[in-house]
Amino acid sequence: MFKRVKNRIRKKRAGRFILSTNVLDKMELTTHTEMLSKYKGQQSVERGFRFLKDPLFLTDSVFLKSPLRN
Repeated sequence: MFKRVKNRIRKKRAGRFILSTNVLDKMELTTHTEMLSKYKGQQSVERGFRFLKDPLFLTDSVFLKSPLRN
């Protein structure tokens, strides 16, 4: 009984967010579960780009610098 009440309270406190899409064709729309999975999969890509933008990664040294290019 105590676990059930505790779980109910935890669910009420849990955050929620809206997941929307600009895909208007119903044939292209996937299930809610698949949409959520694809959305969460983007986070790994975002982390990769954030890593490349990190000044400690030294991406400046990869590209050739020329006084002719500013």
